Amino acid sequence: MKNKFTKIGFIFSLISLILNTFVVFGLTGCILSIIGFVQEKKESGKASGYAIAGIIIGAISIAFGIFMYVFLGDVLVKWVE
Repeated sequence: MKNKFTKIGFIFSLISLILNTFVVFGLTGCILSIIGFVQEKKESGKASGYAIAGIIIGAISIAFGIFMYVFLGDVLVKWVE
């Protein structure tokens, strides 16, 4: 794993799960992991597991974040009424 984008993307994806900052860090981690994945494929013909894991974790964080915003938004609207 020599690619910096892969490392940073994986770390951002993990931070999104740990700190529950779903969309911000998840989206950043997913994008950086995709950039690292593409660069590694061009350089060596194969991508590291960290790039793939960063993409998957980032996508899960984004999906969970959107679900939580929709769910919590609905709950808050009902609570206010």
